[in-house]
Amino acid sequence: MKCEDFKNRMTILWDKSNHTEEKEELMRHIEECDKCKSEYESLEQTIELLTPHHAPQMKKGINGMSKAGKIPTWSKKIMRIAAAIIIFVAGIATGLTNLFSVDAHASKSSELIKQALLSMRCAGNFIMELRVRTLPNESFAYFNPDDSMINVRIMSMQINEESIWRIEKEGGRTLVCDGNRKYAWAEGYRFVGNINDNLEENFSALLRSDKYDAEENRFFGTDKHDDIKYSETDSTTVVTVISNRPGNDLVTLYNNGMSGKHNRYITESTFTKHDGLLRKIRIWTEHNGVKTLILESRSIVYNVAMNPNRILQLPDAESENWLSDEQLRSFRIDKSLHKETATEAAKRILLALTENKPETAKEALFYYSQELDKLTEALKGCKATDFSQPKEMENYSGVYVFYELTYPDGEKQKRHVALKFDPELKIWVLDGGF
Repeated sequence: MKCEDFKNRMTILWDKSNHTEEKEELMRHIEECDKCKSEYESLEQTIELLTPHHAPQMKKGINGMSKAGKIPTWSKKIMRIAAAIIIFVAGIATGLTNLFSVDAHASKSSELIKQALLSMRCAGNFIMELRVRTLPNESFAYFNPDDSMINVRIMSMQINEESIWRIEKEGGRTLVCDGNRKYAWAEGYRFVGNINDNLEENFSALLRSDKYDAEENRFFGTDKHDDIKYSETDSTTVVTVISNRPGNDLVTLYNNGMSGKHNRYITESTFTKHDGLLRKIRIWTEHNGVKTLILESRSIVYNVAMNPNRILQLPDAESENWLSDEQLRSFRIDKSLHKETATEAAKRILLALTENKPETAKEALFYYSQELDKLTEALKGCKATDFSQPKEMENYSGVYVFYELTYPDGEKQKRHVALKFDPELKIWVLDGGF
């Protein structure tokens, strides 16, 4: 067996189904290959941490509500969450809104996807280990080809016909859904949202199975310009899709005032033939002839036992330490702010911070209220000028406003803030950039 085949098929070792002969073949390989053995042992340690060793009791959330602790038999009929994995392949980091075309490959690709989705519906819970070009503490909408790769882990399981899940950026932002509320945190940031708050942003198609049917056509659309190629080994089918899509980096957005020039995106998906499951995903962007890997899966493991307490673990369960939409809704908003543009809001926010008067923009700074002391200290004596008009980027529901920041020593930097419009309060609020 080749190492590449071992990596593509390794997850069979944790599959509760049979495959006895394949498992024996895989184990013989790691007895002979130290490199593959090391990779296997590393993944086994991760799974061991997530495996319950006693009947788990669910942790109470900040609202005092607790979830039932009994884990049911892994029932195939309630495993639709896994079906959305293939949608994640299409859209998470690159803005690829149509994966397969309607050219000569349409029939073959359609049958392959149907097979994969059917298998994923029956696969049960999953753990996905990724490497993504993003920043640790930024939101889950933020991806940038100019950033370094960081590890992102996704865990999802079913309890009493409800999905619970967790997304972790290594050393940074984490998001947990307990089936009733969503909890997001990063350095100096604690927020609890409703189940319908789209805090998962670009990961929503993967984790919100209710969106699957509505978005199936969107992600497997009819773009005739996509180039689709196939290759096979004895055990796998590899689908490579080459698409032209708008650039997704802030530098291009700043220079061009739009979602950037069209780049080439290359998505490579590997499926195992015997079960049709997605086993590997890699996505590149190509600009001016230079390819950059922006996302790759390190491992995807299906139907493995997990500890719900590990998934639902929170850094602090005290309710007073968490912000919520309800608290923001309780603010009395000056009606004059309803006419404020995003650029005007950005100016007001930066003026409030640089003059150490955050209360003058408290509504717009709500989601940063737990770290205002740090922000005002960092911007003390600075001056913000040359604010741009708001600019939109594909796959982000807010806008970016660019400006020039001058430090007390005279150094100048081009910076940006991300703003989102709150439709209920009718105001712009700060969403990122610091």
